[in-house]
Amino acid sequence: MEKKTPSENSENKEPTTDKPQEKPAEREEWKTVVRPTEKKGRKTVYIAAVVIIIAAFAAGFLIFGAPLTGMVTAPTEPAETTPSESGEIAESGDLVKVRYVGKLESGDVFDTNVASVAKEAGIVRDSHPLLEFTVEGAQVIEGFDEAVLGMKEGEKKTVTIPPEKAYGPSDPELITEIPREQRMNRTEVISLKTEMPSDQFLPIFGMKSVGEVVSIPNSTVEYRVNSITDTSVIIVAEVEKGKSYQFPGTQWSSLVLEIAGDQAAIRHNPVEGKIDTGVGTADIKVTDTEIIITSNPSVGVYVPTAYGYAIITEVGSEFITIDFNHELAGKTLTFDIELIEIIKASTVETTPTETA
Repeated sequence: MEKKTPSENSENKEPTTDKPQEKPAEREEWKTVVRPTEKKGRKTVYIAAVVIIIAAFAAGFLIFGAPLTGMVTAPTEPAETTPSESGEIAESGDLVKVRYVGKLESGDVFDTNVASVAKEAGIVRDSHPLLEFTVEGAQVIEGFDEAVLGMKEGEKKTVTIPPEKAYGPSDPELITEIPREQRMNRTEVISLKTEMPSDQFLPIFGMKSVGEVVSIPNSTVEYRVNSITDTSVIIVAEVEKGKSYQFPGTQWSSLVLEIAGDQAAIRHNPVEGKIDTGVGTADIKVTDTEIIITSNPSVGVYVPTAYGYAIITEVGSEFITIDFNHELAGKTLTFDIELIEIIKASTVETTPTETA
């Protein structure tokens, strides 16, 4: 089930204020109230981390992954409430619309859909819609769901939620180290055929027919759509022996040495020096047989992976430490909640449940 984020819901009636000074864009999956997803185990996380560090300059295409859901339970701190004039009470299955302010134990606001509070906290969004979700519909974090259950229309409440009912404890198994230095062969055999899930292909390339040509950003290789099914699209690189191309995921030219079926032998020809990786820089050294890449990422930078976002927490002389835990994992959160509207379950329009 797709989890709700504030930007996907009805418009907040609160008057907006002047546009605040901008700060880095927020990561959609880390908007506070949305129920989080679990990460993969340490081995797969390590592999993903290696891919992330060399993805800007090692041959590759896209990283895909399917997250799982699930949370554990723990008691929630008692809530402070204010009386309500309305008799409507939020019950399981009701659709509710709320305003909220989320704070850390330090008192710092980390998320809100109240425009004036967002401006003061430096949280930049195009709009500040009400958060809309179904009570006990597994659409928001457990502690927030429990806090709204039983509230009356117009009621305000302050609730403190422990990590176990928010974004879970910080898992040391999701903190891993990878070598700063990566080595890759200058000559390698690559597949010219790439299969992409349809839900990944469509947002990038849009609706295409078999035989149409698509281009990938930062690549000089053209791809032709080979086949389309309900679940996937296969594209094939159109290259010629003896010609050089910039392949997806690289920042240099590579010569096509041989082509056999849907595979090609290529030789990478990077220029020694420093390149931008998107998460910092990397130093490139070239020998007759190898490319040696030494990563210099910035601490505190978030990088997208198949398992969600990860943060670079430390850069040592030999290793880089990457944390795949949720940004708010292990943190106790306080929410000021105002229940604006209740739409009773009996009046909510239902739609057929989507099945796999």
